Amino acid sequence: MASASYRHEGSTKFGPDNKWGSFVAGSVAWEIVNMPFMQQVQLVDMLKPRISYGVTGRSDFDPYLSQQNYKAEGNYYMDGRWVTGYAPAVNANPALAWEKAVVTNIGIDFSFWNRLRGSVEYYDR
Repeated sequence: MASASYRHEGSTKFGPDNKWGSFVAGSVAWEIVNMPFMQQVQLVDMLKPRISYGVTGRSDFDPYLSQQNYKAEGNYYMDGRWVTGYAPAVNANPALAWEKAVVTNIGIDFSFWNRLRGSVEYYDR
């Protein structure tokens, strides 16, 4: 068994040169008991080694963090009237880009005598 995917996503939350991100994933597994050389083995009901690798992107934060933002900051008397002043609230971050998480999973699923079932895995994120 094999699976592969490629995603190309965009978000306006990021800086001008980083709005798009590419993310790949793939996995393979082998159902060994279905092979002809395993047909004579009565001990094993299921034996499946597997491995997967994937990259995901994170964009779950407030919008406009890549742009300069201003907020009302006090009132000032100017030319005979009160005027609201504005000051920077968030400094621009034009280099803001996708945060990528890499996940690797290696495991084996097994079943012996149709009674003992389980999985052993190594997972790294």
